[in-house]
Amino acid sequence: MDERVPVDEERGETEQRIVEATFAAIHEHGYSGLTIQRIADQFDKSKSLLYYHYDDKDEIVADLLGFALGRYLSAIDDRTTDDPIANLRVMVDELLPLDPTPEEAAGREVVMELRAQAVTDPEFRAAFTAIDDRLHDRIAGYVAEAIERDGVDGVDADAVAEQFLAVLNGALIESATADRDVVPALRASLLGKLDRLDRLDRLDAATEGDEE
Repeated sequence: MDERVPVDEERGETEQRIVEATFAAIHEHGYSGLTIQRIADQFDKSKSLLYYHYDDKDEIVADLLGFALGRYLSAIDDRTTDDPIANLRVMVDELLPLDPTPEEAAGREVVMELRAQAVTDPEFRAAFTAIDDRLHDRIAGYVAEAIERDGVDGVDADAVAEQFLAVLNGALIESATADRDVVPALRASLLGKLDRLDRLDRLDAATEGDEE
């Protein structure tokens, strides 16, 4: 399992304020309308500091994506227990809240705005591939822990992680781009799968007892 991501420690205060200003600028103008000036308009310090820390707007956006992933993983780590299934439920809660705050809803919109760029931009594609790989590894790690803890046979941690991540991403995309509220149903589906995975060890134990 990957290590805790101390978001606030790995970036200086100025860099963090820059990526927050970039987030606000993208939310207001979209990626197509993003300029250094519009980032500077959301920034409470000198515009020259943007160029001191970054070469261009896309370098800031790349840092923003890393910032968003780090914040998400840190929120999970803050609630992590020694129960891997409970930790997977936390991932669902953090990424797909039933009643998102305005900040969480804005976060979905910005991430989807940037993800759309990955269709034609190799650098964005690489960035989102890296994010998905990181999330996949976290999910697969928790599933593998559950399998090892409970001695469950016939469960492929990587396959479960791929399905889990596909549902999470699908819910995020649809919630940000359509007026259908799919989150409750998809949350219920994911949590139901986790409940079944959590019960497999007890079902196996019961079956073995019947055979005896």
